[in-house]
Amino acid sequence: MQLFSFSFAGLLLISVSNIGVASNDKEAVIAFEHARIITAMDQTVLEDSTLLVRGEMIEQIGESAHIEIPDNATRIDVSGMTIVPAFIDTHVHTNQSEEELLEDLVGLATFGVGTVASLGVDTDDAPYNMRHKVIDGAARFLTAGRGIT
Repeated sequence: MQLFSFSFAGLLLISVSNIGVASNDKEAVIAFEHARIITAMDQTVLEDSTLLVRGEMIEQIGESAHIEIPDNATRIDVSGMTIVPAFIDTHVHTNQSEEELLEDLVGLATFGVGTVASLGVDTDDAPYNMRHKVIDGAARFLTAGRGIT
């Protein structure tokens, strides 16, 4: 069993809304059962596995037979589907002001991107102030620097 403590957003949230599971309850528990799960922790693909989410956090990932699902959980059979908790985009061009950059990062998270890397075109101070910060509902931002002109 693996324990995770990163924000749960994007691709899976879109899938959840499409299958009619919605809750504003920060303690709601959803079990996505019998999925193929790619965690990015190593090169292993987990077959017939369960992803257990509490509120907005991924609580457990592991073989379905070994995950204890609480009685109050919403159980969703996702047999034959693949779950990828978040993508990493290593080539983005974002806005430079703090407000617009935050909008960009929230938008990227909405579509399943958990981390982005700007590759040397950051000209304002905001990207340097925002890098490495963990912001609820936003992709994590990394920058390579100001670049050479």
